[in-house]
Amino acid sequence: MMVINRSEEEEGSEGFLGLDYALIGKRDEAEALRKSAKFPNHLVLICAGLGDKDCVFEALNPMADIRDPRVHYYIVYPELALIRGDSRLDTLKKKIGL
Repeated sequence: MMVINRSEEEEGSEGFLGLDYALIGKRDEAEALRKSAKFPNHLVLICAGLGDKDCVFEALNPMADIRDPRVHYYIVYPELALIRGDSRLDTLKKKIGL
């Protein structure tokens, strides 16, 4: 098994790291990253890995409010498949003009 060491240069990858931890069953590590997430885009990915739709929307909505263009990409990521079919996604799409 590969050991993942986080360095300061890799701080931008916390969202994907948390997602990966959740998907491989390292829930405690994913939850720790969730608690320390500094940015909503990281939180979106971590929460998706943990299967927490409420948390995903809680992170996506502020991104949409500030017109963060990444929202358009995030909502079609395969990792966010869990939010498809949720009425909140339709509301979010309207908010961002889709």
